[in-house]
Amino acid sequence: MMATAHQKHEQGVMRRLQALDAISSVILHHPQQEVLIRELLQVIQQILVVDNVAILLPTADGKELVVHTVLGPEERIADLVRVPIGQGIAGQIMTTGERLVIDDLAQSNAINSLLREQMRSLLGVPLRLEERIIGVLHISTIAFRRFVASDIQLVELVADRIVIALDRAQTNATLQAAKAQSEAHAAQLEALFESIADGVIIYDSVGHVRQVNSVARPLFFPTTDRTQMSLAEPASQYELSYENGDLIPSEEWPITRILQGQSIPQDAPMDVFARLANDHRVQLSCTGAPLRDSQGVITGGIIIWRDVTARRSAERHTKASLNALVQMAQLLIANDSSESDEAADLLLFQQLAGLIHVITAAYCVAITGIDKTTEQLHLLMTDGMPPAAEAYWYDHREGVTLDVHMGTHFAMQLRTNTPVILDMRRPPFAERPNPYGVSQFLVLPLMSSGQPRL
Repeated sequence: MMATAHQKHEQGVMRRLQALDAISSVILHHPQQEVLIRELLQVIQQILVVDNVAILLPTADGKELVVHTVLGPEERIADLVRVPIGQGIAGQIMTTGERLVIDDLAQSNAINSLLREQMRSLLGVPLRLEERIIGVLHISTIAFRRFVASDIQLVELVADRIVIALDRAQTNATLQAAKAQSEAHAAQLEALFESIADGVIIYDSVGHVRQVNSVARPLFFPTTDRTQMSLAEPASQYELSYENGDLIPSEEWPITRILQGQSIPQDAPMDVFARLANDHRVQLSCTGAPLRDSQGVITGGIIIWRDVTARRSAERHTKASLNALVQMAQLLIANDSSESDEAADLLLFQQLAGLIHVITAAYCVAITGIDKTTEQLHLLMTDGMPPAAEAYWYDHREGVTLDVHMGTHFAMQLRTNTPVILDMRRPPFAERPNPYGVSQFLVLPLMSSGQPRL
């Protein structure tokens, strides 16, 4: 009798050593956690000679247990197994945190019909991570089996390794999910960054270029590796200058100002000229601001560049055209001979009003004469003025003096050859009828012998 007990003890020790050796081999050769878990179940199945080995983990809401990994007959119904926590064999182990040995499953409260009908004996242990129960591991046999202490020790040994593998797998899954979310968020930001219609450049705290969108790239970096470009290079390479051609000193470069904590707001952009790699000179308007961390420390800067070359050119062209037209009109007024052909003058005024109307794209254009003696106003020609507005003029404004029509303040500005903007929503115009359908008028004086004539 003593020899038999000793032999059983030695057999238990041998199985334990075999299990330790197998477990170590699995851990060394399978760094992937999901593969490791399945291999650990195979170790139990082979060494303990059992028919079914299963791991059950709780659902996201913590109300049920479902099969995570299984080897044996239960594989066929794994997707259908759902055990309420607190009920059945696995639910009881999950709740109590105690191992459970059942010699005859037919007499148990197993919810899984396969266990009751096809399995005979079962050993189940909790999967414990520190103070938390994170799942259940159970083994079962088709034939009757009385599980002994050495069986329990081996299963609990493997359960500890499975817990480590599950925890690592969960950590990896969380990291992968976070990485995927971060990458998706980064992709969204990149798409948004690239879709901006203006050029955008992001710098780090020492002025190195870190990111450039598709609009700024061909403008500033057609061939340069932007990641190697320093603070000074963009400004020096492209000769940032003022409109008069003077180079902008380094302390006034936009990025220098921004990294010193200044912002260049949208309502006060900085206009500069740059000579690009192809020797093409462009006019750029930039806005920007420092980038700060949660402590308020400047970590970089962002500059938004807009190529305004065409727009500024058009503005200058319009201004030059308007000035040329004004000069033409002044020359016409200066030619105030008694032999002037009135019909020809009116035709000329009509053409002049039409030209100004087209160039300025104004709502309407009116040319008004001022009697040099009385300063009474007389409408000479309009282009685009509604008939009702023109009729109102002749009924109510024709022949009034400059001071009465404009107000003393605006009349004095016109006498000094200063253009004025009349806001029809403000006195003295707000109190008058406004049949013109506009909110503002730009009035340009045309001078003759130092006095306003039109």
